[in-house]
Amino acid sequence: MNIDRLIDRIEKALREDSTTDPVFHALAKEYAKYRTQIDERLEHCVTLIRSGKDFAARELAEQPPDVLTLMEKLSFANDGKWRSACEEKGLYLGPNWAEEHVDLLNGLYDKEITEDSPLFREYRTAARSRDEEKTFKILKMILKANPDHGAAKRHFGQLSVKIQENKITELGELIQAGREAEFLDLMLEIEETDWVVQPKGDLWENALAVREGVERRIAKLRLEEILVELASFRAADDWKGSLSLVGEFFNLAQEHALEGELEADDINVYNEYKEWAEELADEAKAERELEGLVSRFKNRLAEIRQAETAGGKTLEVYLEEQNELRKFRQDFQDLGKSLSAEIMMDLQKAENQVKNRILRLQGRTKRLWIAGVFAFLLVAVGAVAGLWWLSGFWNARNEAERIATDASSTPIQQWEKLSAYSADYGNYLEDDKVSAFLDQAIENVFAGAAENLVQESQDAFLLKTQDKALPFIDKDEVERRRAGVVVKMCDRVLSAIDDNPDFEMRTGRDFLELFEEAPRIAKDEDGKQLPLKEVDYYRFQENKFVMPKLQQIAVAMARMEDTNDRMQQRFSSLERKIKGFQDEVMAAWKKFRETGEVDHGILAQEKYLDGLDAETREFSGKEAIDPNDYREIRDALRELRKRWRSFSKEVESKSGSRIDTLLDGAEQMATSLARADASEKAAKLKEMGELLAQVTEIDKKAASDELKMSPGQERRLRALLELRNETLAKIKKAGEAKESAGSAGSLKDYFFSLEQGLDADAFSGDEVNYVRTVLSHRNKFSNDKGELSKKLFLKGPSEIWDKLEKGEIALIPDDSKAEYDYLKALLEKYSLLNLWSYRLVECSPLPTGRSGVYNTNKKVVLPSLVSYGEVEEDTTRKNFDDQGNPISNPSSKLIQSGRFHWNGEVQGRVFESTHFGGGIRGLMVDTPKISPESQFLRLHLDRRMDPNTRSLVGPLMELLEVVIAEPSISPLLKAYLHMEIVELMKKKPAAWGVALSAQLIQDYQDLLARTKVRIRPTDWMDEQAYKDLSAALAAFYKGIGKRDYFPESRFTLDLLGQLQKIQFTYVGYVDGEGKNRIAANPPPMYWGLQKGAGSQLDLAQASARSAPNFQPHSPLIATDPSLDEVLARSYSEAKVQVGKYGSVADLLPIDFTRN
Repeated sequence: MNIDRLIDRIEKALREDSTTDPVFHALAKEYAKYRTQIDERLEHCVTLIRSGKDFAARELAEQPPDVLTLMEKLSFANDGKWRSACEEKGLYLGPNWAEEHVDLLNGLYDKEITEDSPLFREYRTAARSRDEEKTFKILKMILKANPDHGAAKRHFGQLSVKIQENKITELGELIQAGREAEFLDLMLEIEETDWVVQPKGDLWENALAVREGVERRIAKLRLEEILVELASFRAADDWKGSLSLVGEFFNLAQEHALEGELEADDINVYNEYKEWAEELADEAKAERELEGLVSRFKNRLAEIRQAETAGGKTLEVYLEEQNELRKFRQDFQDLGKSLSAEIMMDLQKAENQVKNRILRLQGRTKRLWIAGVFAFLLVAVGAVAGLWWLSGFWNARNEAERIATDASSTPIQQWEKLSAYSADYGNYLEDDKVSAFLDQAIENVFAGAAENLVQESQDAFLLKTQDKALPFIDKDEVERRRAGVVVKMCDRVLSAIDDNPDFEMRTGRDFLELFEEAPRIAKDEDGKQLPLKEVDYYRFQENKFVMPKLQQIAVAMARMEDTNDRMQQRFSSLERKIKGFQDEVMAAWKKFRETGEVDHGILAQEKYLDGLDAETREFSGKEAIDPNDYREIRDALRELRKRWRSFSKEVESKSGSRIDTLLDGAEQMATSLARADASEKAAKLKEMGELLAQVTEIDKKAASDELKMSPGQERRLRALLELRNETLAKIKKAGEAKESAGSAGSLKDYFFSLEQGLDADAFSGDEVNYVRTVLSHRNKFSNDKGELSKKLFLKGPSEIWDKLEKGEIALIPDDSKAEYDYLKALLEKYSLLNLWSYRLVECSPLPTGRSGVYNTNKKVVLPSLVSYGEVEEDTTRKNFDDQGNPISNPSSKLIQSGRFHWNGEVQGRVFESTHFGGGIRGLMVDTPKISPESQFLRLHLDRRMDPNTRSLVGPLMELLEVVIAEPSISPLLKAYLHMEIVELMKKKPAAWGVALSAQLIQDYQDLLARTKVRIRPTDWMDEQAYKDLSAALAAFYKGIGKRDYFPESRFTLDLLGQLQKIQFTYVGYVDGEGKNRIAANPPPMYWGLQKGAGSQLDLAQASARSAPNFQPHSPLIATDPSLDEVLARSYSEAKVQVGKYGSVADLLPIDFTRN
């Protein structure tokens, strides 16, 4: 599902109230998949950006579908509503990406790009290599960063039209080839690409229609797979996975209008799995709601207790808390789930505490201020009390009337109101009107519970009134009325059994089980009985009104069970019928094949089969029949019908007369002629003629019209005679075609002779396929645009030959600025031109016997220490002592500082030594000299670099030859320079002519095989650490000696120039047995077709060194003039010994793939 379709589906699901949970699950799964894809690509892009690879990051981000476009589409208008709905249902929506990463990616497009930026360099490279796809992508990136670039706009528009047309044409080819997966991928790519003009036209409309059919067929197959997966999920009790599959099933069926094409059995199975998954999902949702409600209750209870501890609460606060606690109690009852005793006790305690606080605050009275008015107040209070008493009657009657006439409240709510009324107006229960209203309310409560509530609500009502009584209705009367509710429940079950044909037995069994056992009564820590958490139906078992109803239900269930047993017996009988008739069909079939006798009784049973089909369908969806058994019997019936039809067709096909038998034989002979070898056709034609002669003879001698040929038989005879004559003509024509193939003088003549041979059936067996394969690959020999030269003389991209023809293959480029900059940076980074070699010594003075005169003993600490630049020296001399007196033999201190290559890294070091009377004490470096490596680089590399033009002087091949031949430098540095120079040339292989020297490539590969690790430019300074590698490289370069890469490349380039003038000519062919048929003097090198990868044929080279297994009937071609002559001419012009650089087989084809 693409992103636009997914968003439309989500918007539709949010609009419609009837959207089910499975649909939300399926859409959330697809949504999470896209967010995961965005997050992974965003992470990769950020890694590339932080590594400085902006172009690669840009290219990855804009691969269809574009990352930023995907993010924009996922932030649709109702995104917040969608997230809220999914969070409420506990659905995973995929990862959240970091804003920092998005800012980094957006920052790429804020950078200004110029003509020298990497983006434009990649564009020019792609345009030169004629890679239109890559050029198109880069132009898209350029326009995104610089929309006003005129040249980029024009080129992008041209490529957009061209590439779109090519891809739409490719769609047609994929449709013809039946490659559906590639077709769908290409359609998606075309739709997700930003074209200048959107796709249109007949080809595109046809592709859209084909895609609709393909997707519809795939969707139908996917629906079958989903049913299988749902079965496995149900076996694993995984309802979450099932919900998303159910939603996917529903979406696919709706999207492709497959509802009417689904089998009834499949729909039943789907509905069964859907109900199971939704039921478990609803239970899980109720559990989550209960957990949330309990959590909110505990938090609120903790807040109430904290506020109580703090004190200062008013009456209004307590009243608000009382309402909240009542609301919690009502919510717990509405959920209909059992709660722990601890929660209910906490709720009860909190309610009692708040109630006591309210009563205490309401019971306070103010003190009397003046004792003198006590009597007056007492009279006033008496008057007020009288009025209050009268108003109490009025309020009690009004409230009782309101409860009695309240039609909007449920029976449970009415019962709670009556309970509250008895607490608020207990003093007025004896009033006649109050009593009448309360009796009416009680009647309404129990009547409503009996008539207007479903079973779940009746359970809640019975639990609410269990073991309860009110001041105006005692416990026995409550129980009597509750029994009336149970009677109505029994009546409802009996009515469902009688009126509902889909009533399930387990529903009735579950109802009867409610009355079988008394519930267990739990007790608290003090041994007191706790209130029951479920309805005690057991107490109604002996009720004189309930018992008869239960007995009626039990009788009805027994009757239903008996009906199910009879249905199962019918089902088993039907199963035996199907198996028995299948055995009869197979026996009749076997007898017919052995004796030819036909059982017409079996063949006349089509209506019987239809009756079996109708009879099996009656059991669809029945509770008494297992769905798996039903599917098995339907499969068995389909298999029976299939075998019966096969038997009927076989009987019909084997009926006929004597003439039909002979004509059948002749037609079989005619069919075999098409597959027979040319040598066998004459014999088969003779046998066919004899059969036709017998038919004619029988027809002539026929004594009655019954034995004479019918018009249909006469037409068959005429067709066979015409076929025989045509075959005789083809045999003659085939002989002529074979003769012309052997005498062909050109490729055109040879291919024409093969076509003539195919038309005349001159080839037999595998030869036909060989010839057809060769003809289908005739374009391999086309050389109108120099294709053969590109394929046979070069290995690598065909663009190499184009560059050769344009003179772009050279030994030194016109522009070597990039190479100059690279080498210059390398020399400066590691100070390779100014490396000095020192010796580190530890000095100690030695007395000479003369006062104040010393010699020095120098102990070598490091025989070789490399310094980056010369060591700086600073000498200080002390001529006076601390009292200012001159020192007769003053000493001096020498401080030497520099940057040294120390333990594999650059470190600054300072060495101090004291000099006095010819003696020295301390560490110092001596014997300075510039290193041989720096001397070499100054002499041979630095002089080849022209700072004025910022280019290299001379070809890099010559520099490489000098590096390899130089004995004075370290083998490690030599290997490093060797690799760097070759890799520099490989970046522009055509400009530096890398592939023109086979020895250069081979030496480079041998070097890589020996080093195995990347050598650094400073490794040669750590001689001891790389002693073994240095020795191996020294031996390697000793074996190489001196190389002449440049003369070899110049020779190869001249040879390629000669090869451009060569033509190709037909010299022979390969016969049907695989033998080469060539003139008396075969050329030293020739080419033919050889089987390559898959069913493709490729041109293969044959010479004195190689003898490929050519495809039979392949033509053979050679060059004109011969390659030996061309090579001899090249050696002569190069003025080198013939064969110095190899023979034709050694040099050709020149391999450009190793660059």
